[in-house]
Amino acid sequence: MLDAIVNRAKQFREKIYQFFPSRRDAAMELVDSLASNTQAKSVVELSLDPLHRRNYCSITWVEPRKQTATEQAINANII
Repeated sequence: MLDAIVNRAKQFREKIYQFFPSRRDAAMELVDSLASNTQAKSVVELSLDPLHRRNYCSITWVEPRKQTATEQAINANII
């Protein structure tokens, strides 16, 4: 049962990872930071989270989206 949960979580993370057209690792670190730090008031604060191992400059490497994240998640059948 635990294996099934872990596999489902891995699949979910892979879908999110594929969501980003470039700099996927940097984007995923921001997602991880957001998941662990709901008190951050800016992306800069997220970059200070221990889960964000890259420097602040990596934030600018994540390209902006034409669609909102919610729209993309729906299109990718994530949510």
